Amino acid sequence: MPVDGNDGPLAVLATACRKAGIHDFHFHDLRHTFASQMIMAGVDLTTVKELLGHKDIRMTLRYAHLASGHKVKAVDLLDRTLRGKGGCHDLVTLELKEVTPVGVTP
Repeated sequence: MPVDGNDGPLAVLATACRKAGIHDFHFHDLRHTFASQMIMAGVDLTTVKELLGHKDIRMTLRYAHLASGHKVKAVDLLDRTLRGKGGCHDLVTLELKEVTPVGVTP
C-alpha cells in the first residue's frame, strides 16, 4: 500500500472510519489499543515497552492500571505459600533458596 497520496494508510483509515461512522479517531489510537490489549492479556510491562519502542518504562506505566490481575496473582501466591508451608518463616526460607547461589548456605 503506498505511503503517500490519497491511497496512503492514513487516507485508508480515514475512509474506513468515515464509512463506519467513527468520528475523532486517530492513528495513535491503534497504538493505545494495542498496548491496552497486550497488558490485559497478561504481557509484562517490559515486553510491552519494547514492542512499543518506549525508551523509558514510565511511558509504558500509563497502562499498568489495566494489569490488576498481577496483584491478585501475587496475593494468591502469598496466601498459598503461607497456608501450604505454615507461616512467614517458610516463605522467607523459600525466597532464600530461590536466590542463593549453588554451594552457599544461607
